[in-house]
Amino acid sequence: SQGEETDDESDVGAIGNLILVNETVNGKLGVKKFVDKIAILNETQNLFVDEELKSKRSWNDSDIAERGVRLAQIGHSSV
Repeated sequence: SQGEETDDESDVGAIGNLILVNETVNGKLGVKKFVDKIAILNETQNLFVDEELKSKRSWNDSDIAERGVRLAQIGHSSV
């Protein structure tokens, strides 16, 4: 799925593909395309969305893996 939005099972639960949202927001996101999800996230009050994610216009397996590595590095350096 490289270069395209991903729905691979291995990508869906990957740390680089996750963001913490409440049940209401999660319901709004559903199975929409990435650009639609980002629009919803950017409009949601009291929700932190990292700048890297906000600026994306597409999302694929490489983006997920790269974000996962960066999040792991942040977590490791904070411990």
